[in-house]
Amino acid sequence: MDYKIKQLNKFDYYFDTNNSKKEITIAEKIKVILHYKNLTPKKQNKTIEELKQVVDDFKIFANLKDIKPSQQPLEIYIFDNKEDYQYYGKEKGLGVEGGKFYSGNPPTIYIYQQGNILNLKHEFTHYLTDTNIPNADSLPTVLKEGIADYIEHLSDKKFNSQANSIDLTEAEIKTKNITQLLDLKYSDNFHDNEMVYKAGHSIIMYLNDKNPELLKKILHNKNPEQYLDQIKKENNDFKDWLTENNTDNAMQKINALEVTKGDFIASKKEIIDGEIKNVNYYTANIKTLTTKESVGEFATVEYMGFGNYIRCSSAAKNIHIDISLDSDYRHLKLIKKNNNEFKLIFTNKDGTKNFTESSEYQYQRQIVKSKYTKQNSDEPITDEKIDEIIAELIEINANTLTNMDLTNRPLNTIFSVKKLGNGMASALSLYNEEEKVSELLCESGIFKQIEGQENNEMFIFHNGLQRFYVNYDNKAYLAIENEDGQYKAAFIDGRAVNNDAYFDFSHLHKNELLSPNINHIKQEKLPVLQLNNTKIYNHKDSTFAQYSAFQKEHGHTIKKGELLDNKGSASTEDDVHKAELHKENKAFYDFKTIGFYINEELRDQNNNLIDGSDLFIHDHGKNIRYQLPKEITYLKLIKKDNDYKLAVCDQNGTEYTDIPDEYRLIDPIFAHQYEKKNHSNKHLNIGLIDFKQYTEGTLFKLKYDPNDYHIPRDKNNEILRSSDNQKYVTKVKIFHNDTEIGMLSNDHHNFQGDIFFSIDYNYSYNNFLASYSPQIDIIEETILFEQGDGDIGDTNRGYTDYKKINFVKNNNHLITENWDDEITTEILYNEQSSSYYPSHQLLANNQSNENVSYYRQDPNIDYAGYQYEINEYTDNNNAMITPEQIMYI
Repeated sequence: MDYKIKQLNKFDYYFDTNNSKKEITIAEKIKVILHYKNLTPKKQNKTIEELKQVVDDFKIFANLKDIKPSQQPLEIYIFDNKEDYQYYGKEKGLGVEGGKFYSGNPPTIYIYQQGNILNLKHEFTHYLTDTNIPNADSLPTVLKEGIADYIEHLSDKKFNSQANSIDLTEAEIKTKNITQLLDLKYSDNFHDNEMVYKAGHSIIMYLNDKNPELLKKILHNKNPEQYLDQIKKENNDFKDWLTENNTDNAMQKINALEVTKGDFIASKKEIIDGEIKNVNYYTANIKTLTTKESVGEFATVEYMGFGNYIRCSSAAKNIHIDISLDSDYRHLKLIKKNNNEFKLIFTNKDGTKNFTESSEYQYQRQIVKSKYTKQNSDEPITDEKIDEIIAELIEINANTLTNMDLTNRPLNTIFSVKKLGNGMASALSLYNEEEKVSELLCESGIFKQIEGQENNEMFIFHNGLQRFYVNYDNKAYLAIENEDGQYKAAFIDGRAVNNDAYFDFSHLHKNELLSPNINHIKQEKLPVLQLNNTKIYNHKDSTFAQYSAFQKEHGHTIKKGELLDNKGSASTEDDVHKAELHKENKAFYDFKTIGFYINEELRDQNNNLIDGSDLFIHDHGKNIRYQLPKEITYLKLIKKDNDYKLAVCDQNGTEYTDIPDEYRLIDPIFAHQYEKKNHSNKHLNIGLIDFKQYTEGTLFKLKYDPNDYHIPRDKNNEILRSSDNQKYVTKVKIFHNDTEIGMLSNDHHNFQGDIFFSIDYNYSYNNFLASYSPQIDIIEETILFEQGDGDIGDTNRGYTDYKKINFVKNNNHLITENWDDEITTEILYNEQSSSYYPSHQLLANNQSNENVSYYRQDPNIDYAGYQYEINEYTDNNNAMITPEQIMYI
């Protein structure tokens, strides 16, 4: 007898394979079935707690004595990540949105993990609205999304989200009235779709604050039309409320400062979201909110010691000037320009000859001219213009110095410049004879505006020593505090918080990842610019963000170890320390800091090799990097002191010995197997490569990854390059004969200041862990990260779900799912921008014709990220520049 076997679709296959199911009851009435694949017990418990919190908040908001019991269980499907959600959920109408709720039989929620369970509260609020509000079907989409956003952010205490909704709605209502806002629908246009949520959120906040009785009538009458008409009559009151509660007014009350777009700096072409676009850069002004008085400006040029050079660089213009620390021109002379502005210029030791008069300057000048001509082929450039561009880099302004007032120094004073750090990149110190008097700043703040996004500006603050940037849409806010007689500046959230999980009193949060130097602000203005009526408190100030005494004694903790790199600066915030894993208060494991990467090889149309790959070995802790000769792209398996090692060598097995053994003899712990699904550009570490199956002397070829996510492509999957000889940097793949067996790792885990950072460049530049008290677990000799109360910043968007560190051989091999064998690779553009300054990923929602659905847009826009140091000697598109500029260390 023939039996027909039912063919599973992708969705069923995903949740029927290694699937877990958990039935729970919320508030004794709501039955929920959780479906998931890889949800840790800790996240399961957190999911249940969040659902309970939403029920409590919703009852208060909707003025309900009780919640209706569920007629049938609510099904919640939790995908492991966004890529799985989009690929396996296609049959369910899922796309690029951040989550969906379907009313129907049974009611169903689809969401995914992204650090937390993204949009869980939002979608669950849709379910509660659908089952407990009698006229839910009659409510405008804007109000339904507004209710979901209100409850989501009320529970999260994300007051910046509330402020953002108010600010965007205030801008929108200049061209629309409240009636038009209520009529907004889902859209493929990012801005229009975003306003469905932001306007709805704002209207619900307004009603809850100013007219709660009207809100109650709208929610609890079967025909809400007459009450919706009453809202439409409150257009002027709503506009006044938006103005009263916008972020500028909230910040003005506490005497905060605003950072806004200033003068035009430069325009250049960059690869963004699969296209080559024009990008304009502007200065960043610092102003008071009350009078709009200018009280400072962020530096646009960064200064650092790089290798054996003084590097003066402008990210906005994508140029830099290098002055050798061994040359005669490593000195600075104080001058006064014709406009009475004080400057420091590079001269020889006695100040009799300027750097601009040297042959070294002429050489650097030709490099800048050549690069500028390539970037701006439509614009002829004169020698005078090149000199003007370079002058902006090598004539040093007062706001790029620490703790020194140039006006109090005699003109023509000569300062010597020294690099005190031992690593590749270091702060530069200024000495007056034997006395250290200042440091040059290696940080800048500029605005970026992308072609086609004229109404959307981005402020980017970058620190070259910390290799890190943070960014803010449209503007940022600064607070000035005086601590023990020292003024300090900090980027702050757009609202004070009444209370949160860390402090049960009103306070303000600052950006704990990066803080600007106070010297960007006019020093004479500081006394009147101090923060009023509130105080900044940080995670590290709260006992809830620290390890408990019990965990220190009986669990796993990560502690700061020896100093690896002090960056040559007086600050301790950029000091890099080894990270040590402790078990029951005893050192158990040292986290590694060495990473490996390789650049492309270039071939002509006939597949003839034009330029081979270069292998890089980078100690991210000590900040030392080695670029190996092109022929050294092999590993040889050897035994040393009874341990296996992988020696870097050429194709004949001749070992390369010009670098220390700790780098040339690679520990197999850095070589791992990985699983990668064709619908995702991310990989999963599944264990170390077992080299015992190979004989001593076996050679392994190292190759670049032609499909690496660092390589930008257009919509036709063609690689985008700004020049024919442009080369991209990728992960390092390991081959035995012609078979790929794994990759070399490129991650690091260490302390920078008091913050523990864990980042895997093979995975992402802007999805990583930053924490004061990182939470980890050890299962089968594999280190797993979990989210913790000490985590800071919106940086961990799935990293802790993904990251595994194998420290011994793991024999558990995972099998790639058969579904992926049928898939062609999809090119995703939401990871790393071609520049280290991020670009917006425009997202739109897919409509669905299945039942009734409500869905949440994906809010995944970069908040912070690492600048990979390979960019220090490549252009902003990761292209190798001319060989004479490459530094070998």
